[in-house]
Amino acid sequence: MNNKRKFFLIIILLILIISLCNIFQSNNKLDNKVVIFAASSLKPLLDNFFNEDANNVIIQYNGSQSLKHQLKNGAKADFLFCATADKCLSDFNKQNFCSNDLMLVINKNLNLFTIDDIINSNIKLASASRNVPLGILTDAYLNSMSTINSELLRKKFTTFDLSASAVIARLITDQVDGAFIYTSYFNNDEYLQKNFLSINLLPSQKLFYFYQQLQANKKNNTIMKELQLMDKSICNLYGYRQ
Repeated sequence: MNNKRKFFLIIILLILIISLCNIFQSNNKLDNKVVIFAASSLKPLLDNFFNEDANNVIIQYNGSQSLKHQLKNGAKADFLFCATADKCLSDFNKQNFCSNDLMLVINKNLNLFTIDDIINSNIKLASASRNVPLGILTDAYLNSMSTINSELLRKKFTTFDLSASAVIARLITDQVDGAFIYTSYFNNDEYLQKNFLSINLLPSQKLFYFYQQLQANKKNNTIMKELQLMDKSICNLYGYRQ
């Protein structure tokens, strides 16, 4: 084997060793972090709550039904924050967290101020699919109304999105005139507050959140204690309820 060939083989071997070391270090960094799966609608609150632990925590936001599906199919996480008890994992204890309210928001330029105004108007509304918590909450509200009013409102729906964030996207891109959303989205978004009016909904519809510790170790146990001792008034600061 000539010297030139030996040199190239040594270079290739060094590259492989460096690559393996980088992979090993990356995996170690991930192993040292706490992985949290959380409902997308909790982002303003959890980003604040875990702000001091940002270097040690990874939060993956998604729809609760999607997160539950991932976990049941092999995904690994240390904690799960789920919207509604049905979206939690049945094999783990669940703890009460904050709650959220259903809200109907309408473009301010339309000068519609009550649910009756909206029922009698010719507008387009966005709604979430009945398969997701926001859609389930919306459906519960519509079922609480008279059959006629419920049907009139349902006819205004032009979308049935699979996540609350998709419904918000419809609003801010002017695809619809209004939408059923969570109160927390409205209270944490200056654009929505500036351009949309909130409509009072009675009876009110509430979404309850829960959290579950999925892996037990010293670091996770510490976070669990912090969650259990959390001052629930922080929920109110970010548009949720205690």
